[in-house]
Amino acid sequence: MKAAVLAYLSDIGLGSLPIIEGKTAQSATFYVAGIGSQVSARSGELLESGTKKEVGITNFENGDVLPAKSHLFVTHARLVFDSTTANVTPKIAKWGDSAPVAWLNGEIIISQDGAGKLLQTAISDLTNVKASTGNDDDFREVVPFMIRPEVNFSLLAKLAGAGGAEAWRIELRGILFTDANKN
Repeated sequence: MKAAVLAYLSDIGLGSLPIIEGKTAQSATFYVAGIGSQVSARSGELLESGTKKEVGITNFENGDVLPAKSHLFVTHARLVFDSTTANVTPKIAKWGDSAPVAWLNGEIIISQDGAGKLLQTAISDLTNVKASTGNDDDFREVVPFMIRPEVNFSLLAKLAGAGGAEAWRIELRGILFTDANKN
């Protein structure tokens, strides 16, 4: 065992990412944020196909499709909110755990074409309701699933009522695998 660990460490080198079967593996948290009132207008879709990467809004590059040769292995998820003022936007939100009732009693469904539902759970399960813990404790461990490249996926919120002026942000944490030769 010791020899295998030492061989692995020498293979990745100092300051480089591990390469597994030609794929670079790195920790990643992908997110998308918006305003609650927009969710109903988009039939519950949290990430639309035309969405482009924008700091504070999303770090998904191509909306609801991962780029070629990129796989996201999701191990944790969470939803955070800010409903402190009527003028809040995702870029100025002070994220917290206090979910509006329509969200708290709703559901999240993550699915991908050809794979079906990857995650279906109550939104309250992905928020840290009535708990005062640190940021990392807010992530909910999920049964791991893979979002594949170049195939549409869906982040769907089924709210128990209409969304309002609150800002929301869903975050998916896991391992991003990319082609080791990709620049």
